[in-house]
Amino acid sequence: MESHRQFPRVGPFLWLFLQATSVVASILLAFAIDAWWGNRTANEQKNTLLRALRQDLLSFSDGLEEDRIYREASRSSAKMLLGAIASGHYDDAEKTLDHRLGDLTWFDTVSDRSRPLEALIQAGAIDAVRHEQLRSALMGYPFWLEEYHSVTNQDIATYTEVVMPFLSRNASLPQISNVSYEHGRPGDGYGADPGAMVPLGKTVDHSDLLLNREFAGLLMRKVFNDSDVLYNIDTVKTATLELIRLIDLELAETS
Repeated sequence: MESHRQFPRVGPFLWLFLQATSVVASILLAFAIDAWWGNRTANEQKNTLLRALRQDLLSFSDGLEEDRIYREASRSSAKMLLGAIASGHYDDAEKTLDHRLGDLTWFDTVSDRSRPLEALIQAGAIDAVRHEQLRSALMGYPFWLEEYHSVTNQDIATYTEVVMPFLSRNASLPQISNVSYEHGRPGDGYGADPGAMVPLGKTVDHSDLLLNREFAGLLMRKVFNDSDVLYNIDTVKTATLELIRLIDLELAETS
């Protein structure tokens, strides 16, 4: 009986070919695993940053509504004082004249930066975002923040360069400041601090301010500032809520 090898002999050239093929396959497999792992890591990093950004946007959205309450009350006080100038006398049962003047001594600030968004951009994680609409919204969102920040800066300039110097020259600023600290920020009373009130001498009647043309100009500037901010609150709020919606879609599909 003749015996045969279970497998025929492999020629040297075929053996080298099989060895080379095995090495190439191993390299390609390693590259594929590495690419898969890299994509998975990039996606996880992207989603982590998107979740942080989403939380940041929700907090910012709440802050916009707080600012809206303040701006509407601030503008209302300025317009009430302009009405008193037009009529020649102050007649308001809700707030005293000094209280309205105290409302002018507040301003609000907001950040024009979002650190989670900055991290997302700097890490290049936006490239891992699946939805093109979200990528576009992420790149455009800093523009809305900058617009909002620019109009709030106008209000700060009005406060530091116009309101405070004018009241220092033409009124009793300590008296007005006391009322301001007693009641807090217009609209929500934020920042009320009776402990910051200072002793006063004789009470000053500020009704003569209603005859001051410079005061009328100051009030108009305040109305303009608050109106600009209120307009931008609406636009940046719309952009913020849309960005949150797009983030939710991305996370739902890639988490």
